[in-house]
Amino acid sequence: MIIRCLMMVSVMFAGITAQTVAAQTGTYSSVYTNTNLSDWAGAVSIEPNPGAGTTCDFLQSDVGATAQAEYLEVVSNVNQRNVWVNAIAGKSFYENLPDGQAIALGTYKYSLKFRIPVIPATDLGQVQNGGSTCSLIQLWDGRGAIKPNDGLTHEFAYFWVLNAWDASYGRFFVFTGYPLAIHDTGIFLSPDTQWHTMEMVVNFSTRKYVSLKIDGMAADISGVEMGKVNHADWSADTRVAMTITAESLSTWPGATCTSVFTWTTHYKDVVFSRYSDAVAADDNDEDSLLNRRCFIATAVYGDQDHFLVKRLRVFRDGFLKKSAGGRALIAYYYEKSPRFAAIVSERAYLRYPLAAVLTPLILCVAYPAGAGCMFLLVLTGGIVVRTRRLKKSG
Repeated sequence: MIIRCLMMVSVMFAGITAQTVAAQTGTYSSVYTNTNLSDWAGAVSIEPNPGAGTTCDFLQSDVGATAQAEYLEVVSNVNQRNVWVNAIAGKSFYENLPDGQAIALGTYKYSLKFRIPVIPATDLGQVQNGGSTCSLIQLWDGRGAIKPNDGLTHEFAYFWVLNAWDASYGRFFVFTGYPLAIHDTGIFLSPDTQWHTMEMVVNFSTRKYVSLKIDGMAADISGVEMGKVNHADWSADTRVAMTITAESLSTWPGATCTSVFTWTTHYKDVVFSRYSDAVAADDNDEDSLLNRRCFIATAVYGDQDHFLVKRLRVFRDGFLKKSAGGRALIAYYYEKSPRFAAIVSERAYLRYPLAAVLTPLILCVAYPAGAGCMFLLVLTGGIVVRTRRLKKSG
């Protein structure tokens, strides 16, 4: 009986999902824009010996970023020494995004323009020689507010291979998994010195990429998992932070850095946006931190804007928030649910059976006189009858 009921819910859930994919509506709301990135020039991070490809000494001064009138110039190996370093310019947001809303899981879009001033070449004498350009969106949570506090950053990053000696020269990849691996997006761009556009859409709820576009060339990477990086050295930082970057890496100089290469990349016109739920009109109220945190439902359905997740938020805001007991229940849920939601997100096989259970429950609270509650009554009755039969047979 129970198995047949679960099968019925599975069919119902599949039908609902198919109908609502087309029905979902929403827009991307810009939360941060910067034309020439002049304020990114002051704080440039260094990644020495990327991927343990070298073991050479380095200095913080080996990387730099200079604000030009119309763009930011990011430089790897500024001093042209025997080093291999990645120059990372970027912008970090702590606790809240620039629009005042709390950092939350969900779908984000990062776009910019990039340019290289020199075309790389297989010439050891050409000091200005590229390894890659790269940009990422990174999430850190040092207290387990919206993801497990496990010392890992969640990262979505693409890079353009510019090492002229590399067989993948001109191809675009994304980082994925833990430990990090790379995924070929299928996009190829022959290096030149023109401006190019990048648009990357990612989902921190499902922990998967959505899309990557380079000059309008789109890659379907919707099934590719995000990357994770161990930052146990950040354990003292208990903040929630979201960071976007613009990076520049020179050509590999050999394991002992016998060659000297430097590399410059230009960036401009950064736009960072969040997917906005057009139905939720109260996103700007004082409860914005809590407004979208249906952690478990989001993990199960894979999207905080799934219509069943929206219905659950409506029930929360329209019913639970209106009583002291309901508010206490919400607070308890927000405290305990992120870890369980993280487990669900990492184990895709849990989503379908949990959806089979959640779907009628949500439909019941959303439509008390509808099919969801009728199904629950039938399911409960079936369980009771089955239990009585088992007792008699025992």
